[in-house]
Amino acid sequence: MLQEALSLARGPIHFKRGEAYALANLGDLYLIHAAYDQALAVTEDGLTLARQLEDRYLINCMLCTLAMTYLFMGDAGTAMVLLSEAEVNQQE
Repeated sequence: MLQEALSLARGPIHFKRGEAYALANLGDLYLIHAAYDQALAVTEDGLTLARQLEDRYLINCMLCTLAMTYLFMGDAGTAMVLLSEAEVNQQE
């Protein structure tokens, strides 16, 4: 279903925000299933789109997914670097 959503977003309508969210959800799904290489690939693609769209919520979500993926792969250093990039709005 997520692959279909991704295909639709990439299709003739070019819905970049939908594409980014589909990639984020695919990354989470791959992480849950311990498919770390796939999780990294789709989440990094989604993070690039999220940064282009300046979607702070999505950027933070993807940074956390990437951090968790690296942590599960045994790379705590990279996980910490990614978490340091996340921004928290103190007013909310």
